[in-house]
Amino acid sequence: GTRAMEVRFALAALALLPLCVSFQAGVLPLRQPLPLAGEHVAPRVATTPLGTYMQNVPSLVAARLTFESVIEGVGGSKSFPAVTVTRPGAYGFAAKTNQDAFIVSSAPMMGAIMDGHGANGHNVSAFLKEVLPRRLESVIPANAAIERNLTVAIKKVAVEAQADVCEAIDCTLSGSTCVMAFLVAGEAEGGWNAVVANIGDSRAVLALADPDRHPLGEAATNGAGWAGGVTWEDASMDHKPGDPPERLRIQAAGGWVGLVDAAQQRMILLDESADDGYAPGNHQAKAPSLDGLETAATEELTGPIHPMLNAPCSQLRKAARIYVPQTVVPGLSVARAFGDQVSELYTFPSPDVVVHPLTDLHRFLLIASDGVWEVMSSEEAVEVVGGASSPRQGAERVVDECTARWTASRYGNYRDDITILVISLL
Repeated sequence: GTRAMEVRFALAALALLPLCVSFQAGVLPLRQPLPLAGEHVAPRVATTPLGTYMQNVPSLVAARLTFESVIEGVGGSKSFPAVTVTRPGAYGFAAKTNQDAFIVSSAPMMGAIMDGHGANGHNVSAFLKEVLPRRLESVIPANAAIERNLTVAIKKVAVEAQADVCEAIDCTLSGSTCVMAFLVAGEAEGGWNAVVANIGDSRAVLALADPDRHPLGEAATNGAGWAGGVTWEDASMDHKPGDPPERLRIQAAGGWVGLVDAAQQRMILLDESADDGYAPGNHQAKAPSLDGLETAATEELTGPIHPMLNAPCSQLRKAARIYVPQTVVPGLSVARAFGDQVSELYTFPSPDVVVHPLTDLHRFLLIASDGVWEVMSSEEAVEVVGGASSPRQGAERVVDECTARWTASRYGNYRDDITILVISLL
């Protein structure tokens, strides 16, 4: 049909690269991970006071928008206050269209963040904001213990929503991530579960009470904030093409995972030789250095060095993107997404679904786009929110701090859209 012709045209027009460089198993020696002290231990990151970077933020930064709402259970059985804060990104002093979108819904009880990419990314995320709650409501009962069947329902809706969005919008080279958190009744009387479904590299994080630790900022000296002392656990796993599980899946489907070496006009395709030092888990960014020349996210990319490319394997994995063979498109930095028809065989939106039983220790659920996670760790985001006087103040602090860190970072004139959703579990 017309859509297939558009995809074939895009591939033909952009088929710029021959198969240039591929590091195959057996060509390069494989080494055991170096025994670097603390390499796989999530570091404490709260060494830079909040607000340190704010003095460098241009006065023309777009205002943030804050939305407060409540996720209501059936018959008032339970309510979860929620606050969302979003700020569009920028190219230098020129504001860009905010491609992030969010959902706060009571039918079904859920919160979600979508992060669009490509020319029509804002349309894709906005479309998902409208279609996902309707499709989910039709398959998810509102008053039952449903976590057992929720995985099947979510995967079914993802397939349907992919067809919907590709029919309504030109998604040849545009798409969106999506991370959803459903609050559902558990099997035990009065119990609740957070069921998190993730597609892409937006992220959900759970905050738990930890009386032995103090949050950042004012709470470090004035006592705990609204949530008390908190610790954290990632509730979703980012889908990044350089991580071995995703790379192997993409390559098995026929896609390329690699980097474009513009200086030498070649494509570097990754294989197991770049897996050295890999440990499952989300990359945890840190604050940028004050000289603005590098970020601690870059500093964190250390460990075993690739024997031929003379670069940390962790850096190669983080920089890796998805390509249709023999082309330089789409160059996606996420391994799964809605839309993106040109690479749909490799990036189809198949969600990972995880059930998290909630206990009295759980304080809040935090969901954010990668505008947060590129410059702030899960730990720090949880501590900033929990250490504030209210969820709203905490969410706004995260957005302001991440805005400043983008300005101070190696990204230069570019700043990504930043969106955070905080759902109180108290």
